[in-house]
Amino acid sequence: MPGAVAAALADHGIDVARATRHLALELVSAQRFGAVGAFDTWPLIEHLRGWAGEPGLHNFTGARIAAEMTWACRTADADKAVMAFEALFDADIERRALTGAGMYRCGRFGVRALRQLIRGHRRVLAPDHIYIGLSPMLHGLTEEARRALLDAARERLVPKGRSFYDQGEEGAEILLLTRGRVAFSRLDRDGQRVTSLDIGIPSDVFGYHGALVDGRRAASALALDDSRVLVWDAALFRRTITARPEVAAGAIEFFISQRTDQWHDLRILATERVEQRLARALWRLVDAAGRRTPQGAVIELALSGQDLADMAATTPYTISRLVATWRRQLIVDARRDRIRIIDAGRLASIARSDANAESSVG
Repeated sequence: MPGAVAAALADHGIDVARATRHLALELVSAQRFGAVGAFDTWPLIEHLRGWAGEPGLHNFTGARIAAEMTWACRTADADKAVMAFEALFDADIERRALTGAGMYRCGRFGVRALRQLIRGHRRVLAPDHIYIGLSPMLHGLTEEARRALLDAARERLVPKGRSFYDQGEEGAEILLLTRGRVAFSRLDRDGQRVTSLDIGIPSDVFGYHGALVDGRRAASALALDDSRVLVWDAALFRRTITARPEVAAGAIEFFISQRTDQWHDLRILATERVEQRLARALWRLVDAAGRRTPQGAVIELALSGQDLADMAATTPYTISRLVATWRRQLIVDARRDRIRIIDAGRLASIARSDANAESSVG
Protein backbone atom coordinates (compact mmCIF):
# COMPACT_ATOMS: atom_id res chain seq x y z
CA MET A 1 0.00 0.00 0.00
CA PRO A 2 1.17 3.62 -0.56
CA GLY A 3 1.49 4.20 3.19
CA ALA A 4 3.88 1.28 3.57
CA VAL A 5 5.96 2.46 0.60
CA ALA A 6 6.06 6.02 2.00
CA ALA A 7 7.25 4.71 5.37
CA ALA A 8 9.99 2.65 3.72
CA LEU A 9 11.16 5.68 1.73
CA ALA A 10 11.18 7.82 4.88
CA ASP A 11 13.28 5.19 6.65
CA HIS A 12 15.88 5.66 3.88
CA GLY A 13 16.05 9.43 4.28
CA ILE A 14 13.47 10.58 1.69
CA ASP A 15 11.31 13.58 2.63
CA VAL A 16 8.11 12.10 1.17
CA ALA A 17 5.88 15.10 1.88
CA ARG A 18 8.29 17.56 0.25
CA ALA A 19 8.89 15.30 -2.76
CA THR A 20 5.13 14.95 -3.24
CA ARG A 21 4.54 18.74 -3.04
CA HIS A 22 7.19 19.35 -5.70
CA LEU A 23 5.80 16.65 -8.02
CA ALA A 24 9.00 14.67 -7.56
CA LEU A 25 7.05 11.69 -6.21
CA GLU A 26 3.60 10.22 -6.55
CA LEU A 27 2.38 7.02 -4.91
CA VAL A 28 -0.79 5.52 -6.36
CA SER A 29 -2.72 2.42 -5.30
CA ALA A 30 -4.63 0.16 -7.66
CA GLN A 31 -7.85 0.82 -5.74
CA ARG A 32 -7.81 4.38 -7.08
CA PHE A 33 -8.75 2.98 -10.48
CA GLY A 34 -11.46 0.64 -9.30
CA ALA A 35 -9.16 -2.34 -9.76
CA VAL A 36 -11.25 -4.72 -7.67
CA GLY A 37 -12.36 -7.76 -9.66
CA ALA A 38 -11.50 -6.17 -13.00
CA PHE A 39 -8.54 -4.34 -14.49
CA ASP A 40 -9.66 -1.44 -16.69
CA THR A 41 -6.55 -0.43 -18.63
CA TRP A 42 -7.54 3.03 -19.82
CA PRO A 43 -8.02 4.90 -16.49
CA LEU A 44 -4.50 3.94 -15.41
CA ILE A 45 -2.99 4.86 -18.78
CA GLU A 46 -4.84 8.20 -18.85
CA HIS A 47 -3.64 8.95 -15.33
CA LEU A 48 -0.03 8.28 -16.33
CA ARG A 49 -0.42 10.43 -19.45
CA GLY A 50 -1.90 13.28 -17.42
CA TRP A 51 0.81 13.01 -14.80
CA ALA A 52 3.57 13.00 -17.44
CA GLY A 53 2.04 16.14 -18.97
CA GLU A 54 2.01 18.15 -15.72
CA PRO A 55 3.64 21.58 -16.27
CA GLY A 56 5.67 21.15 -13.08
CA LEU A 57 7.44 18.14 -14.58
CA HIS A 58 9.20 20.46 -17.03
CA ASN A 59 11.63 21.16 -14.18
CA PHE A 60 12.85 17.56 -14.47
CA THR A 61 14.85 15.91 -17.24
CA GLY A 62 12.66 12.82 -17.13
CA ALA A 63 10.71 10.47 -14.94
CA ARG A 64 10.86 6.90 -13.70
CA ILE A 65 7.73 4.82 -13.21
CA ALA A 66 7.66 1.58 -11.22
CA ALA A 67 4.43 -0.42 -11.34
CA GLU A 68 4.01 -3.45 -9.09
CA MET A 69 1.41 -5.43 -11.03
CA THR A 70 0.85 -8.53 -8.90
CA TRP A 71 -2.64 -7.30 -7.91
CA ALA A 72 -3.71 -7.63 -11.57
CA CYS A 73 -3.56 -11.43 -11.41
CA ARG A 74 -6.62 -11.42 -9.15
CA THR A 75 -8.78 -9.68 -11.76
CA ALA A 76 -10.94 -11.15 -14.53
CA ASP A 77 -9.10 -11.87 -17.81
CA ALA A 78 -5.89 -10.83 -16.10
CA ASP A 79 -3.55 -12.00 -18.88
CA LYS A 80 -5.34 -10.04 -21.60
CA ALA A 81 -5.68 -6.92 -19.46
CA VAL A 82 -2.02 -6.96 -18.48
CA MET A 83 -0.94 -7.41 -22.11
CA ALA A 84 -3.11 -4.46 -23.18
CA PHE A 85 -1.72 -2.29 -20.39
CA GLU A 86 1.88 -3.20 -21.20
CA ALA A 87 1.40 -2.38 -24.90
CA LEU A 88 -0.09 1.04 -24.17
CA PHE A 89 2.49 1.70 -21.45
CA ASP A 90 5.37 0.85 -23.80
CA ALA A 91 3.94 3.11 -26.52
CA ASP A 92 3.76 6.05 -24.09
CA ILE A 93 7.26 5.38 -22.76
CA GLU A 94 8.68 5.59 -26.30
CA ARG A 95 7.12 9.02 -26.91
CA ARG A 96 8.24 10.64 -23.65
CA ALA A 97 11.32 11.13 -21.49
CA LEU A 98 10.28 8.27 -19.24
CA THR A 99 11.78 5.06 -17.99
CA GLY A 100 9.22 2.45 -16.99
CA ALA A 101 9.50 -0.78 -15.06
CA GLY A 102 6.67 -3.27 -14.58
CA MET A 103 7.33 -5.73 -11.75
CA TYR A 104 5.72 -9.17 -11.68
CA ARG A 105 5.92 -11.82 -9.00
CA CYS A 106 6.42 -14.91 -11.11
CA GLY A 107 4.67 -17.31 -8.76
CA ARG A 108 1.37 -15.44 -9.23
CA PHE A 109 1.16 -15.66 -13.03
CA GLY A 110 0.97 -18.64 -15.34
CA VAL A 111 3.81 -19.74 -17.62
CA ARG A 112 1.94 -18.60 -20.75
CA ALA A 113 1.37 -15.08 -19.40
CA LEU A 114 4.98 -14.68 -18.32
CA ARG A 115 6.32 -15.87 -21.68
CA GLN A 116 4.05 -13.30 -23.35
CA LEU A 117 5.55 -10.61 -21.13
CA ILE A 118 9.06 -11.73 -22.10
CA ARG A 119 8.14 -11.58 -25.80
CA GLY A 120 6.53 -8.17 -25.51
CA HIS A 121 9.30 -6.17 -23.86
CA ARG A 122 12.61 -4.90 -25.15
CA ARG A 123 14.36 -5.88 -21.92
CA VAL A 124 13.45 -8.29 -19.14
CA LEU A 125 15.38 -8.72 -15.90
CA ALA A 126 14.93 -12.01 -14.08
CA PRO A 127 17.16 -14.51 -12.28
CA ASP A 128 18.29 -17.54 -14.25
CA HIS A 129 16.09 -19.99 -12.35
CA ILE A 130 13.03 -18.10 -13.65
CA TYR A 131 14.06 -18.68 -17.27
CA ILE A 132 14.59 -22.37 -16.55
CA GLY A 133 11.15 -22.53 -14.96
CA LEU A 134 9.51 -20.87 -17.99
CA SER A 135 11.24 -23.08 -20.54
CA PRO A 136 8.76 -25.31 -22.43
CA MET A 137 11.31 -28.10 -22.05
CA LEU A 138 12.15 -27.62 -18.38
CA HIS A 139 9.15 -25.97 -16.72
CA GLY A 140 8.24 -29.13 -14.78
CA LEU A 141 11.44 -29.14 -12.75
CA THR A 142 11.42 -29.08 -8.98
CA GLU A 143 13.26 -26.25 -7.22
CA GLU A 144 16.04 -28.68 -6.31
CA ALA A 145 16.42 -29.80 -9.93
CA ARG A 146 16.56 -26.19 -11.18
CA ARG A 147 19.33 -25.36 -8.76
CA ALA A 148 21.25 -28.47 -9.76
CA LEU A 149 21.07 -27.43 -13.41
CA LEU A 150 22.09 -23.87 -12.58
CA ASP A 151 25.09 -25.07 -10.62
CA ALA A 152 26.23 -27.06 -13.66
CA ALA A 153 25.61 -24.28 -16.22
CA ARG A 154 28.18 -22.07 -17.90
CA GLU A 155 27.45 -18.55 -19.14
CA ARG A 156 28.14 -17.44 -22.72
CA LEU A 157 27.68 -13.98 -24.26
CA VAL A 158 27.12 -13.73 -28.03
CA PRO A 159 27.17 -10.27 -29.72
CA LYS A 160 24.49 -9.27 -32.20
CA GLY A 161 25.18 -10.71 -35.65
CA ARG A 162 27.43 -13.53 -34.41
CA SER A 163 26.56 -17.22 -34.61
CA PHE A 164 25.93 -19.52 -31.68
CA TYR A 165 26.75 -22.34 -34.07
CA ASP A 166 26.45 -23.28 -37.76
CA GLN A 167 24.59 -26.08 -39.47
CA GLY A 168 26.70 -29.23 -39.78
CA GLU A 169 29.03 -28.40 -36.90
CA GLU A 170 29.64 -30.99 -34.22
CA GLY A 171 27.42 -30.19 -31.28
CA ALA A 172 27.96 -31.36 -27.72
CA GLU A 173 26.19 -28.52 -25.88
CA ILE A 174 22.62 -27.54 -25.07
CA LEU A 175 21.79 -23.86 -24.67
CA LEU A 176 19.05 -21.90 -22.90
CA LEU A 177 18.53 -18.26 -23.94
CA THR A 178 18.25 -15.74 -21.09
CA ARG A 179 18.71 -12.48 -23.02
CA GLY A 180 18.28 -11.41 -26.65
CA ARG A 181 16.77 -13.26 -29.60
CA VAL A 182 18.10 -16.00 -31.86
CA ALA A 183 17.17 -16.87 -35.46
CA PHE A 184 17.33 -20.48 -36.64
CA SER A 185 17.80 -21.35 -40.31
CA ARG A 186 18.51 -24.45 -42.35
CA LEU A 187 20.04 -24.83 -45.82
CA ASP A 188 18.94 -27.20 -48.57
CA ARG A 189 21.31 -29.87 -49.79
CA ASP A 190 22.59 -27.54 -52.51
CA GLY A 191 23.68 -25.14 -49.78
CA GLN A 192 21.78 -22.25 -51.29
CA ARG A 193 18.23 -22.00 -50.02
CA VAL A 194 17.08 -21.49 -46.45
CA THR A 195 14.25 -23.94 -45.83
CA SER A 196 13.20 -22.78 -42.36
CA LEU A 197 13.39 -19.68 -40.21
CA ASP A 198 12.25 -19.45 -36.62
CA ILE A 199 12.90 -17.08 -33.71
CA GLY A 200 13.90 -18.07 -30.19
CA ILE A 201 13.16 -15.91 -27.14
CA PRO A 202 14.47 -16.00 -23.55
CA SER A 203 13.57 -19.29 -21.82
CA ASP A 204 13.85 -21.26 -25.10
CA VAL A 205 16.19 -24.27 -25.13
CA PHE A 206 18.04 -24.98 -28.39
CA GLY A 207 20.92 -27.01 -29.78
CA TYR A 208 19.47 -30.23 -28.39
CA HIS A 209 19.21 -32.04 -31.75
CA GLY A 210 22.93 -32.07 -32.40
CA ALA A 211 23.78 -32.62 -28.75
CA LEU A 212 21.36 -35.46 -28.03
CA VAL A 213 20.66 -37.11 -31.40
CA ASP A 214 23.32 -37.31 -34.11
CA GLY A 215 26.15 -35.10 -32.86
CA ARG A 216 25.83 -32.48 -35.62
CA ARG A 217 23.86 -29.25 -35.69
CA ALA A 218 20.69 -29.59 -37.76
CA ALA A 219 20.43 -25.81 -38.29
CA SER A 220 22.34 -22.56 -37.76
CA ALA A 221 21.64 -20.21 -34.85
CA LEU A 222 22.33 -16.45 -35.21
CA ALA A 223 22.08 -13.78 -32.48
CA LEU A 224 19.61 -11.07 -33.54
CA ASP A 225 20.53 -8.98 -30.46
CA ASP A 226 23.35 -9.02 -27.94
CA SER A 227 22.49 -12.30 -26.27
CA ARG A 228 23.27 -14.42 -23.25
CA VAL A 229 22.83 -18.18 -22.85
CA LEU A 230 23.28 -20.83 -20.20
CA VAL A 231 25.25 -23.79 -21.58
CA TRP A 232 25.30 -27.44 -20.53
CA ASP A 233 27.35 -30.33 -21.86
CA ALA A 234 25.16 -32.93 -23.54
CA ALA A 235 26.57 -35.70 -21.32
CA LEU A 236 25.52 -33.82 -18.18
CA PHE A 237 22.08 -33.15 -19.64
CA ARG A 238 21.63 -36.85 -20.40
CA ARG A 239 22.56 -37.73 -16.82
CA THR A 240 20.04 -35.16 -15.55
CA ILE A 241 17.30 -36.66 -17.71
CA THR A 242 18.19 -40.16 -16.51
CA ALA A 243 18.36 -39.21 -12.84
CA ARG A 244 15.27 -36.99 -12.67
CA PRO A 245 11.95 -38.33 -13.98
CA GLU A 246 10.39 -34.84 -14.09
CA VAL A 247 13.13 -33.68 -16.51
CA ALA A 248 12.64 -36.76 -18.67
CA ALA A 249 8.86 -36.26 -18.77
CA GLY A 250 9.25 -32.58 -19.70
CA ALA A 251 11.78 -33.39 -22.41
CA ILE A 252 9.56 -36.10 -23.93
CA GLU A 253 6.54 -33.76 -23.92
CA PHE A 254 8.64 -31.04 -25.55
CA PHE A 255 10.01 -33.34 -28.27
CA ILE A 256 6.52 -34.62 -29.07
CA SER A 257 5.22 -31.05 -29.43
CA GLN A 258 8.14 -30.21 -31.72
CA ARG A 259 7.39 -33.22 -33.92
CA THR A 260 3.69 -32.29 -34.00
CA ASP A 261 4.64 -28.78 -35.12
CA GLN A 262 6.80 -30.24 -37.90
CA TRP A 263 3.92 -32.40 -39.15
CA HIS A 264 1.67 -29.35 -39.06
CA ASP A 265 4.20 -27.35 -41.10
CA LEU A 266 4.40 -30.14 -43.69
CA ARG A 267 0.61 -30.18 -44.00
CA ILE A 268 0.59 -26.41 -44.51
CA LEU A 269 3.19 -26.67 -47.29
CA ALA A 270 1.20 -29.40 -49.00
CA THR A 271 -2.31 -27.95 -48.77
CA GLU A 272 -2.33 -24.18 -48.26
CA ARG A 273 -1.96 -21.25 -50.64
CA VAL A 274 1.05 -18.94 -50.43
CA GLU A 275 -0.88 -16.05 -48.84
CA GLN A 276 -2.09 -18.38 -46.08
CA ARG A 277 1.45 -19.60 -45.49
CA LEU A 278 2.82 -16.05 -45.28
CA ALA A 279 0.00 -14.92 -42.97
CA ARG A 280 0.69 -17.86 -40.65
CA ALA A 281 4.43 -17.16 -40.77
CA LEU A 282 3.85 -13.53 -39.75
CA TRP A 283 1.70 -14.63 -36.82
CA ARG A 284 4.46 -16.99 -35.69
CA LEU A 285 6.89 -14.07 -35.79
CA VAL A 286 4.45 -11.93 -33.79
CA ASP A 287 4.28 -14.68 -31.15
CA ALA A 288 8.04 -15.14 -31.07
CA ALA A 289 9.41 -11.62 -31.52
CA GLY A 290 6.51 -9.19 -31.86
CA ARG A 291 5.48 -6.27 -29.69
CA ARG A 292 1.84 -5.31 -29.22
CA THR A 293 1.17 -1.58 -29.66
CA PRO A 294 -2.04 0.47 -29.93
CA GLN A 295 -1.32 0.75 -33.67
CA GLY A 296 -0.98 -3.02 -34.12
CA ALA A 297 1.63 -5.70 -33.58
CA VAL A 298 5.18 -4.79 -34.64
CA ILE A 299 7.85 -7.33 -35.60
CA GLU A 300 11.16 -5.53 -35.12
CA LEU A 301 13.36 -7.72 -37.30
CA ALA A 302 15.35 -6.90 -40.43
CA LEU A 303 13.84 -9.53 -42.77
CA SER A 304 14.53 -9.55 -46.49
CA GLY A 305 12.11 -10.68 -49.17
CA GLN A 306 14.16 -13.86 -49.40
CA ASP A 307 13.72 -14.47 -45.66
CA LEU A 308 9.94 -14.15 -45.94
CA ALA A 309 9.95 -16.28 -49.08
CA ASP A 310 11.85 -19.00 -47.24
CA MET A 311 9.33 -18.96 -44.41
CA ALA A 312 6.39 -19.28 -46.82
CA ALA A 313 8.16 -21.70 -49.21
CA THR A 314 7.79 -19.44 -52.24
CA THR A 315 9.81 -16.91 -54.27
CA PRO A 316 10.87 -13.34 -53.35
CA TYR A 317 8.92 -12.06 -56.37
CA THR A 318 5.69 -13.59 -55.06
CA ILE A 319 6.36 -12.16 -51.60
CA SER A 320 7.00 -8.68 -53.04
CA ARG A 321 3.74 -8.79 -54.99
CA LEU A 322 1.74 -10.10 -52.03
CA VAL A 323 3.18 -7.62 -49.51
CA ALA A 324 2.54 -4.72 -51.92
CA THR A 325 -1.10 -5.84 -52.19
CA TRP A 326 -1.46 -6.09 -48.43
CA ARG A 327 0.10 -2.64 -47.99
CA ARG A 328 -2.47 -1.12 -50.40
CA GLN A 329 -5.23 -2.93 -48.52
CA LEU A 330 -3.86 -1.60 -45.17
CA ILE A 331 -3.31 -5.09 -43.78
CA VAL A 332 0.48 -5.20 -43.38
CA ASP A 333 3.24 -2.60 -43.73
CA ALA A 334 6.61 -4.28 -44.29
CA ARG A 335 9.80 -2.24 -44.21
CA ARG A 336 13.47 -3.12 -44.07
CA ASP A 337 13.81 -3.03 -40.28
CA ARG A 338 10.32 -4.00 -39.11
CA ILE A 339 6.89 -5.34 -40.10
CA ARG A 340 3.69 -3.83 -38.70
CA ILE A 341 0.40 -5.70 -38.66
CA ILE A 342 -2.13 -2.94 -39.41
CA ASP A 343 -5.32 -5.02 -39.59
CA ALA A 344 -4.91 -8.09 -37.40
CA GLY A 345 -8.46 -9.29 -38.10
CA ARG A 346 -8.02 -9.40 -41.87
CA LEU A 347 -4.61 -11.06 -41.61
CA ALA A 348 -6.06 -13.69 -39.26
CA SER A 349 -8.89 -14.24 -41.74
CA ILE A 350 -6.36 -14.84 -44.53
CA ALA A 351 -4.44 -17.28 -42.32
CA ARG A 352 -7.65 -19.24 -41.59
CA SER A 353 -9.20 -19.11 -45.08
CA ASP A 354 -9.80 -22.38 -46.88
CA ALA A 355 -8.19 -23.46 -50.12
CA ASN A 356 -11.24 -22.47 -52.15
CA ALA A 357 -11.14 -18.84 -51.08
CA GLU A 358 -10.25 -16.21 -53.64
CA SER A 359 -6.57 -15.33 -53.66
CA SER A 360 -5.77 -11.85 -52.33
CA VAL A 361 -3.01 -11.53 -54.93
CA GLY A 362 -5.36 -12.21 -57.79
